[in-house]
Formats: sequence, C-alpha cells, structure tokens
Amino acid sequence: MNMNDISNIVYDYSKSNKLFDEKIIKLLIDIILKENGLYDDINYAIINEQKSNHQSRGHVLGEYDFNKTIYIYLNEINRFINAKNEDYDFHNIIDPNSLDEYIYNNLLFLKTILHEVYHAKQISMIKNDDDNSIEKQILSYEFDYIRISPEDLKLNFIKRYLNHSKRRRIYISCYDISFMERLANYYSFSKIKDFALELDNQIIYNIYHHILRNYLLKKYYNNLQGPTILLMKRLGYINRFNNSDFYGDIANMDLYERTEYGFPITEIEYVKKKVLRK
Repeated sequence: MNMNDISNIVYDYSKSNKLFDEKIIKLLIDIILKENGLYDDINYAIINEQKSNHQSRGHVLGEYDFNKTIYIYLNEINRFINAKNEDYDFHNIIDPNSLDEYIYNNLLFLKTILHEVYHAKQISMIKNDDDNSIEKQILSYEFDYIRISPEDLKLNFIKRYLNHSKRRRIYISCYDISFMERLANYYSFSKIKDFALELDNQIIYNIYHHILRNYLLKKYYNNLQGPTILLMKRLGYINRFNNSDFYGDIANMDLYERTEYGFPITEIEYVKKKVLRK
C-alpha cells in the first residue's frame, strides 16, 4: 500500500461507522514513513495515555521525542474528539454519527500521524549539511535551544541541569509560537485537505481549510511582526536572525509563504485574512 490508498482506508472505515484502531494506525504510520523515506530510521509506539510530564499542555495527541520514536496516544485523541475543542468543533454543521462525522474524526487521527512524522522529517532536515534553506536554519535555532549543548557538557551536573531546565521552561512557554509546530501543523492540515478532496467531500475540506486558516492567523493577533520573529526574540536568537540574509528572503515571499512560516504581514493583509491558497 502507498499514500494513494489512504483515502480509501479513511472512507472504508468511516462508512463502517468505525474510528481508527491500533491496527489501522500502525498500517498508516508504515505507509507514511515509507513515503517520507523514514521507514528504516523511525520507531513508533501506539499507547493509550500521554506522558504525565506533558499534562500541563492540555491535549497532547502524539509526539516525536527526537530519539527516533513517534508516540500516538489513542485515548487522548478520543478524549479530544469528545471534548469538542472550540478550534475543532464543527459538529453543528455535521450530522451526528453521519459518514461526514466519521470521516472528520478519522482524518484527525491521520492528522496526528502526519504531524509527528513531519517532526521526524524536520530533524532529518536539520542534519542535512547540504540544506541551506531558511526553514532548516530556523529549525536549527529552535532545536539547538532545547537540546543539551556542548557548552552545557562543560558544566558540572547541577549547573548543567539548572541551565537546561531554565531553557526548557522558556521553550515550553513559547510552544504556541514554535516554528517546528507551526510547520508540522501546516503540513499535516494541508495533507488532510488533500485527502478530503480525494474523498470528494467539500464539507470536510472546508472545515479543515477553516481550521488551518484560523490556526495561522491566531498567532498574528496583536503581533503582525509574526510568531517566528517573536520566537527568535524570546529564545535569544533575534540578533543572529537580524544579521542573516533572511529578511531578503522574506521580502521575496508572497503572503501565503509568509503566513506559512510565521513572518511579518501587514494590517491590511491580516484584515483580509486571505492567507491560504485553495
């Protein structure tokens, strides 16, 4: 099986009034890892509960722990669906227990898988010395901030622990403006929209299109400089960012690219909210 089979899997399960179970999620992960050239490099685990140290972040549906392991939390995804999170609650326009509702919910499972696989792909990008893209460089800043650096290793254990713990706390406070998370969400939602089109389901496509647009714009509220610029400031990389050639690259980006990456937009662009290609 390959990526072309996924929309059929979604439809068949949804038509049978079933949500994805562990067996089908394993199959989907295998397909997506192979499609991204990561099958031999990444392990994964499908478990019921999220790790306790992430409870403060609310619903954590899955994660990639940077040690080449993807975790998918089945119970948490089901709780998220039932909780009707305000950013995802479109049950007022989808009939309960309908085919559309099952498709919508199963695509949310799929979105979680795509999101975590993209994190694994980001780490591969960071390690690619031939990649000089702006995406790779900003990802490198963010990753360097949260890992234990060579400078940390020169410190004694207590100082190293305190130094790393402080950075962790700052980073967790920046989770909503994370560049890594932004791109993983953009990629996974965009793929979900593609699957909705393959299913010829305009209602589900419109819903996920609306969710992605709102997600991208929400980070610009009272902050037209963009979430990525704010992230660089909070992590202490803004001088390095300003001294790079990034602003030249940004000047050549259209509105769609700037909102994807979290770069500055104008007030007029924000008001119009035309930030996604159909």
